[in-house]
Amino acid sequence: MSVVRSTARCAAGLALAATLVRGAAGATASNATAPGAPATVAPTPGAPAPAAPARDAPAPRPTVPRGSWLRVETPDFTLLGEVPEARLRLIAGRLETFRSALEGLHPGSLPSPRETTLYVFKEAKSAWPFTSARAQGDRHLEVNQQYDVPNFVILAAPMDDPPLEVLYHSYAHQFLDDNFPRLPLTIDEGLAEFDTGFAVMPEGSAIGMVNADHVRWLRHNPNPPLAELFALDARSATFADPGSREAFVAGSWALMHYLVSGSGGMRPLLPLFLAALQRGTPAPQAAQSTLGVSLDELQQRVAQYVQGDRFLALRVRGQAADGGAAAPRGDAIHARPMGPDEVIAVLGDLLGHAGADKAADAEIYYRQALQWNLAQERAEAGLGYLRYSRNDFAGAIPFFDKAIAIEPDAMTCYLLARSLLKTNSAGSVAPPPSPPPPWLARVRDLLTRAIALRPHFAAPYVALGATQLLPDGDAPSGVSMLQQAHRMLPARLDISGNLVYLLLRMGDLARAQSVVDDAIVPSGDQAAIKSARAALSAFKADLAAHRSVERATRQTAIESLSPDSVEKSLETLRGTLDKTTDPVARAGIEQAIRKLEEQTTAQFGNQAAAIYNEAVGLANKRDYPKAIKLLEDLLPKVQDPGLHVQIESLLERFRQDAAHVQQPVQ
Repeated sequence: MSVVRSTARCAAGLALAATLVRGAAGATASNATAPGAPATVAPTPGAPAPAAPARDAPAPRPTVPRGSWLRVETPDFTLLGEVPEARLRLIAGRLETFRSALEGLHPGSLPSPRETTLYVFKEAKSAWPFTSARAQGDRHLEVNQQYDVPNFVILAAPMDDPPLEVLYHSYAHQFLDDNFPRLPLTIDEGLAEFDTGFAVMPEGSAIGMVNADHVRWLRHNPNPPLAELFALDARSATFADPGSREAFVAGSWALMHYLVSGSGGMRPLLPLFLAALQRGTPAPQAAQSTLGVSLDELQQRVAQYVQGDRFLALRVRGQAADGGAAAPRGDAIHARPMGPDEVIAVLGDLLGHAGADKAADAEIYYRQALQWNLAQERAEAGLGYLRYSRNDFAGAIPFFDKAIAIEPDAMTCYLLARSLLKTNSAGSVAPPPSPPPPWLARVRDLLTRAIALRPHFAAPYVALGATQLLPDGDAPSGVSMLQQAHRMLPARLDISGNLVYLLLRMGDLARAQSVVDDAIVPSGDQAAIKSARAALSAFKADLAAHRSVERATRQTAIESLSPDSVEKSLETLRGTLDKTTDPVARAGIEQAIRKLEEQTTAQFGNQAAAIYNEAVGLANKRDYPKAIKLLEDLLPKVQDPGLHVQIESLLERFRQDAAHVQQPVQ
């Protein structure tokens, strides 16, 4: 799926960026390397890198933290740190300012819909025991993991004004991946490198500041051809060679710096170029059709731009906020001290998301936190997550329940809802009974609470919308949820597929077709495209059959009489016919009998049409057992050959669909 490809793309690009800043003063790190795993930390300036055994050593036994830890909340981030409050606020303010600058640079974009927490240590060596072995590697840095697990970032900030370039680069990849899926690797990396040139100044913020290392490399080495840059993906062997990686990053940066800042009249055309690339248009055709130049001509312009040595940054102005940052939304940054039990619990979270080999250490931290404070909700939620991550959903539920009873948060509400869904629907393809069971009502309530607690967190919208696919679901409500989820996670094809299904249930073929054409087809995912088109074809076939039955019913229908009155009238007329010998009278009576018999046929046609439509409606809700039973009971009573064939054909398709159907909410 597209998200998987995007993750791989960002991983390669960020590995290159990290290579360029290794050893820089102050240390930041990329996002997690695995679902929920904490990111790498870079070494403290002037200090030797920790030896490998120190990295692999188990986490230290939980003890009362020697220094004070603070929790800082911003509209989009949570920071937990053992550094002074002013330093935490400065980092928080600059990260929010950077987010605001990205949104200003790309009108119509949205903040990242992921739960992101930053851990800020005084020095890198303090963080090594809390990271996974994979995250500690020199080269392997990834950006975006699954959208529905916590996203942890570790920073080392030994000074009051730490450089945050790698953090900016990491978040830029996350932002681009969420808002602009399926961009070629060179565009994604070039934009992230452009965005990393960010600085906060008294008169405002600047983005796209010159990268002297890239300029120096490009002036002393052959510039990589754009055709080659666009042909690379994250699996390319090119990235095994440091020189080739540097050429890729420098060339990508130069291309995007020219298009964003230095191309003059071409700059307003950049959104059209990006949109064409996202639709899957090959780069040569996209450049010619939107920018009006060939790739070769664009290559020449970029080379001239590099030699011209005039790299202008873009100014981003905003209202001053904490840390000297410009936060246009004017949201406050809140700080509070953390107690020892909370510190131990959140460090347990780092261990709990660092891989299976750290799970035992995480449990020790959570248990210690609960010894110090029986009402430590973070520890209860963490114990639940350890079981959830092992697919022990039933075992996770009591811990999530306890955590929510103490203090609910969006992630715990979401994970509890997912655990209830997994526990109650595991191994079942049958729809839940009607009325819906209490557990399903609770799932929807938990997801609604999660959305209220964290409106920008995408995962609850996805899950709540998916629950409306069940037979009792409210299709309009599901469409509303999934549309919001799709805006936040445009690359998620499961969201688009579910949206198509619900729109078809509402009978909105035009909008369903639009989702297929605009969201699913451009992804290039053949399985998703085939499934979506099959859903459209099935809907059209059902609609045609429905209209055929309606036409047949209208053609044969006559004056409406109750079945009892029709049968009584027929009995009377037949008795009269037996006693009548006059040919003219007999002809009149026989005509009346035929008319009433036609009425009976029409009434059966109406009943058959109603049953047929009811079966189609049940199938649309994936309640295939009831739909099949209705048609099987109806079939022996049908005398019309055409209708008989239609019902047989529909029965066969419903049986096939029932055999292959998957429970819509896992």
